Amino acid sequence: MPELAKKQFELFRELVEAHSKTITRRAAVDRNRALYEAVAATDRKPHLNEFLIKTMPTPTGDIEAIFINLGRNVDCNTLADELAAVGLELIVDPQGLVAINKDDPAFADDHPNGTQWKDTEGRYCFMSFYRGGGRRRVRLGQDDRPWRDLWWFPCRRLYS
Repeated sequence: MPELAKKQFELFRELVEAHSKTITRRAAVDRNRALYEAVAATDRKPHLNEFLIKTMPTPTGDIEAIFINLGRNVDCNTLADELAAVGLELIVDPQGLVAINKDDPAFADDHPNGTQWKDTEGRYCFMSFYRGGGRRRVRLGQDDRPWRDLWWFPCRRLYS
């Protein structure tokens, strides 16, 4: 009964994650899909800066991310150091983040999540998924304000 096993695992994962400081998600990423098309599949209201699409990193393959919430506001300039202090590095894969939030539409409702990178001018860009104004939203923008304490970041383990 594969469907029963799947439902049992989902319930088990939900209970573990409710008490955990990290959440792991995996997703297959269609790297040939245009960003607008991928975002449309998330059923979120998009706020996308057309210019910033060209600045996005373009990793390959699928994504596996350990999401962490640091529990405090974090400056863009110190985010990498804050994550390294707990043995993690930020995954900068906007299209992978789209795939994760498409596969689990309710994830960002309770776990607003985002990633950041710098453009060629050294300015911070970001992609974030959240619920605001009663709607599910995705935003691609440019900002250097600190990430508030509610944000979750996609990471991978640092290996020494």
